[in-house]
Amino acid sequence: MSLTRHVGVDIGGTRVKVGLVDSAGTILARALVETADARCGPDALVGLIGDAIEALDGAAGADGVGVGVPGVLDAGGQRVVQSPNLPWIDGFGLGPALATRTGMAVRIDNDANCVIWGETRAGAGRVDGVPAPFLLGFALGTGVGGGIVSDGALLRGARGRGAEIGHLCVDPHGPPCGCGGRGCLEQYASQTGLLRAMRACGLLDGPAALVGPAAVAGTDPIVALFDAAEAGHPLAVSVVDAAGKALGVAIASLAAVLGPQMVIIAGGIATRLEALSGALEPALARHLADTQQPPPPIRVGTLGTDAGVIGAALLFDDPAIAR
Repeated sequence: MSLTRHVGVDIGGTRVKVGLVDSAGTILARALVETADARCGPDALVGLIGDAIEALDGAAGADGVGVGVPGVLDAGGQRVVQSPNLPWIDGFGLGPALATRTGMAVRIDNDANCVIWGETRAGAGRVDGVPAPFLLGFALGTGVGGGIVSDGALLRGARGRGAEIGHLCVDPHGPPCGCGGRGCLEQYASQTGLLRAMRACGLLDGPAALVGPAAVAGTDPIVALFDAAEAGHPLAVSVVDAAGKALGVAIASLAAVLGPQMVIIAGGIATRLEALSGALEPALARHLADTQQPPPPIRVGTLGTDAGVIGAALLFDDPAIAR
């Protein structure tokens, strides 16, 4: 039996990744679109995406277009309600506009949902060749996104805004978050949160900075932080341990409610999971102790930066999505 093919679109802050993906999660063709010119308006973004799809080898035979957007969508998943990184697209009916431009069916979801869905269908979420029907996923990047798969479908909540895992409170007395709360997971276990913590203890700037004028040009401060922590630098260890503990508390809280088969950690920070585990695992075990549940196994995502494109294309396989 031949595999179906869909186009996956992963919209980022400065670029859009487009791929032709088969139903096994294999990317058959790729395109990368710089979106600086799209800031003149959402119609320009639709035009750029449409042009990229038309130029994609084999896309003419695709069965639809799936799109991951960094933001909140309406319950129908067709209009962008709010995108903190792309405010010029707020309120825009991206789904209908892209359907008109491409002539194909369009399904849209939050970008973190797409990452976790991609891992579920074609990556770390597969067990004995079959996608796990119950799992919890974290996407650790600039912020913290998440996805929840329940009975083989993405769990979106009554208004389509579920799984905002980054804003789960892990410490009510913790640092303020951009959402208006305090002590959100995102303030500890994201790139933004790690940079905040580094700045607070002098690791980001000043004489104790890990990356200063003498450092090699282009050194990533997050990479420098984890390298220093693994080498035993006490301040770096304290920042990384705080992130690991916060992640452990969040996993335990959600696992106690959802009872997932596994937890997937995706995103750039996931590659340093071993450094986080020293504080993550004790916090997870401690906070699950009274629930009589063993800690769920934790897997690092395997699809890397392709997860969003693959997951967007495979939205057509989600039985819960109704468009």
